[in-house]
Amino acid sequence: MAVLTVIDTALDRWSAMVRARGQQMKAQLAALGGAPDDWWSERVGAFARGIGVPAAAPPFGVQAMTDQLEREDTLIDIGAGAGRYAIPLSRVLRQVTLVEPSAAMAENAASSFAAAGRENYVLVRRESPRARPRRVGGVDRERA
Repeated sequence: MAVLTVIDTALDRWSAMVRARGQQMKAQLAALGGAPDDWWSERVGAFARGIGVPAAAPPFGVQAMTDQLEREDTLIDIGAGAGRYAIPLSRVLRQVTLVEPSAAMAENAASSFAAAGRENYVLVRRESPRARPRRVGGVDRERA
């Protein structure tokens, strides 16, 4: 018998996708003998190319974001990686806060900010914050 799950909000859909992706990655990594201590340490170079170089074209979508932002705005980049979005956005914002669990990515972001001459950032080295559970109709619902 198939179980039908009702997904009623964008956050529910996102949470379901994150959980499904996590389960898929866990199974794949188990087949390979387990995950490395820092999954992103081997991938940081691919994400870091051109970051912090003023002449480099900003990533797709950055211009559209900056058109909507004011100089006094701040931004939180959760899962900031090597700073691909945060560095160009730091050029037009008062402050950017990066939340990044990977030590390798965080170190690269800090280096890239320094190379770009940007000091208006805060780097938080920790897992991405999770949404808090909410009560719906008397039932506790766990969020990813």
